[in-house]
Amino acid sequence: MKDAIRRWILTGLSCPAAACVLRRLLRDGVFCVMLHRIGEKDPTRLPPNEDMKVSPAFLERFIIDARHKGFTFLSVSQLHAALTGEGPWPSRSLVLALDDGYRDNLTEGLPLFERHGVPFAIYLSTAFIGGSCVPWWYGLEGLLSSRPAVLWGGRTWDIRSAPEKSRLFMQIREQALLADQGAEAYVSELYGDNDYDCGSAEGLFLTWDEVRALQSHPLAELGNHGHRHLNLQRVSREAVCREFSLAKEEIARQTGCVPLHYAYAYGLFSDEALSVVREMGALTCMTTAPGRVSRDDGEKLWALPRFMLYEGMSVDDLLARSAYVSLRRGLRG
Repeated sequence: MKDAIRRWILTGLSCPAAACVLRRLLRDGVFCVMLHRIGEKDPTRLPPNEDMKVSPAFLERFIIDARHKGFTFLSVSQLHAALTGEGPWPSRSLVLALDDGYRDNLTEGLPLFERHGVPFAIYLSTAFIGGSCVPWWYGLEGLLSSRPAVLWGGRTWDIRSAPEKSRLFMQIREQALLADQGAEAYVSELYGDNDYDCGSAEGLFLTWDEVRALQSHPLAELGNHGHRHLNLQRVSREAVCREFSLAKEEIARQTGCVPLHYAYAYGLFSDEALSVVREMGALTCMTTAPGRVSRDDGEKLWALPRFMLYEGMSVDDLLARSAYVSLRRGLRG
């Protein structure tokens, strides 16, 4: 049913008259777009992690198409000003927000953003900066890619083929995100059970020197993405405070500027976590729930929706998904 509705909306977008009506209905919104990595996909790597990438050529086409369709690009601070009445409300705009702090955001993304004058935000998970800490999703990929079989859940899994490795990756990922001890600790136990050293992530993430260079760039804005990328739905209030404040303080210490905006790791949070980060000074918080931001969404400053941008996704796809979300919420109401 969901796919049928999306196809119906996309079919309407292919008709000039219908597309005009739909775009007019959505003209007053801001669309926050989430990215992680910018680069060419490596066919030798596992798809679950490679799917976080968009190619520079695709991203450039997306930006050009958005401008052609009348969109402007806002910084997160401009969005905050618009929602609080401190700045003008943009008619049709996009906000680009990149999570985690990957180095290709600088090497591949910055030249592209400079070429088109597009502001962007990078939300930093501070434990990853410099590459000494390997994110569990890359450590897990390394383990599964290097072994024909692994021990997990009290049994041995035969994973000789790439599809088998990808399927097991997704199964472990699901359980890791639900684990009481947190995903990082859960996967670390898996390393121990399989006598695996995940090494370092040198070169994968920005260095602090590169972060400081971005901080001084007029198009860039730095945000807080937590210290160790914790799921804030499953930790105590004290852990939320620690996760938020460690990252905030480290970014301020390294750059001289306090980050004002936050993005929840995995887009997940509890009501208590929202309250904590709000009390601790975050002006906005990004989620991964799809949807557009409208001018009456000032109360949603700490739970702003975002669409994940995937390779091949068009501006019309974004509009169709937004229309679908709006329609679904309207039917529920």
